[in-house]
Amino acid sequence: DDVMERQRNIIYDNRRAILSDDIHHGFLDMCAEMIEVLMDEFCSDKFQDQWKWDEFKQEFFHLFNTHLDEEWETPTLQQDETIQKLYRVTEDYYQTKINHFKEDFSKTYQEAELLEVIGIYMQLILHYDSDSWAFPYPEMEKLQSFCHGWFERFNAYHQTHGSMPRNGAIPLFLNQISTEFRQQFLEYHTVFLQEIFETLLLLIQRQTLLMTGDERWKSHLLAMDHLREEVGLAGYAQKKPIDEYRRKAFVLFEKLITEIARESVIQFFHRGKLPHPRYLFFHVDPQAPEATYHHESVNTAEEQNRQTGSRSKSTTRKKNYVSSRERKKQRAKRKKTTHSA
Repeated sequence: DDVMERQRNIIYDNRRAILSDDIHHGFLDMCAEMIEVLMDEFCSDKFQDQWKWDEFKQEFFHLFNTHLDEEWETPTLQQDETIQKLYRVTEDYYQTKINHFKEDFSKTYQEAELLEVIGIYMQLILHYDSDSWAFPYPEMEKLQSFCHGWFERFNAYHQTHGSMPRNGAIPLFLNQISTEFRQQFLEYHTVFLQEIFETLLLLIQRQTLLMTGDERWKSHLLAMDHLREEVGLAGYAQKKPIDEYRRKAFVLFEKLITEIARESVIQFFHRGKLPHPRYLFFHVDPQAPEATYHHESVNTAEEQNRQTGSRSKSTTRKKNYVSSRERKKQRAKRKKTTHSA
């Protein structure tokens, strides 16, 4: 029906946005959405002395895993001004979280882990044929170029010596020319680690949003099936079933969008660290043991990005915050989209 089709289009549009390079901004928008939700729930009254401020701060901590500073002990601004300021606070928390990930990553993963990544990558090139397989993360441009360059030398070495590559041949080859390899490795290893960090951060955020969205969407579809059965009884209450269906479908859909944002924000801000770099190949994340991903899905997404040409290296959000009134207009527009026939 029209209602489900429109809801599905909105969800798919969101997925395409997640698969773009602007995911950092999208994640910040979800943080802003949660600020709106909390303010509506606990601080919707016109008068500040009627706000449930303690409950607000408690829920804020549950979401962002961070207590508000002392200046937030009591509210001093009007609702819209409070929301605007909280937008900036959550953006600072978001950047602080990324800095924490980066600091931990720099301390934990160094030369040994990077050499492991290079070794695995070159073995995959050997296994899958260097002309038909490429690392599915365009953000790691320099590391890929380094690995493919040394793999070409490895291939030329075996052609010169008339031998066929075998398991363990790449480490043996690198040991034989270790001085030259290590010189180049040390020259660029800081850049390589930065590329790995940025790629892992992007991958974790992307998969958090996709996993949460997919699971919640499945539950939403089941709820919509139950709703169809329920509205069949609306006629007994002298209500038009189609009007009742549209009204309740919108309520369910708004709940879905809020749940996706809430769960995604919680997962990100409560995460302790990024996974081991080998996660890029095997996608086994100890902090999400039920999640399993494959190269194909990521590769397809990145290929879509290259086709659209929408590549952006910036991860700094512009300071053009949307007012609470404007965000409410956006929700009203969504309501019109999903509520009307």
